[in-house]
Amino acid sequence: MSGSSKQVSSDPSASDVAYARTVHEDHLKQVLALLPLLGVFGAEALKSAVLINGGTAAALLTFVGQKGLATQPELGLSLRTFAIGLLLGAVATGFAYVAQFCYTTGGYHYIKTFTHPYIKFPPAHRRWNIAGIICHCISVILIIASYLFAVYGFYSAGQKLPF
Repeated sequence: MSGSSKQVSSDPSASDVAYARTVHEDHLKQVLALLPLLGVFGAEALKSAVLINGGTAAALLTFVGQKGLATQPELGLSLRTFAIGLLLGAVATGFAYVAQFCYTTGGYHYIKTFTHPYIKFPPAHRRWNIAGIICHCISVILIIASYLFAVYGFYSAGQKLPF
């Protein structure tokens, strides 16, 4: 008895190819749409940290100069605190840039296929994303530290200035 066996083709059908191309285009649109959002949120946090610490240090120096309080060494701690906060904000900017670079590079490391799941992520994608997450976390920690230095600087200046 001769039976007929159905052969399974490993070649994707035309509808699979069309759907795969749609998935590929959607993935690329997602990668490109998320990149500006990450940069905008990070840039605003970084700007505020630098402006708060730098602006306050400049205002404190102006106030001290006008009131003739330049001989009070206690105000040096407040100025150093604002300077450290400013430095942390600047370093956080560098880490945010590197994180953005890692996310962008990782977003472009993928393999298009015409069989399900249509997009495969090689190990390089994961490595770039992990590096981006690490840099992102370091940047957030530095920004929080910058804000804390600003708060401490406000407190110490308030304790030492004769109002």
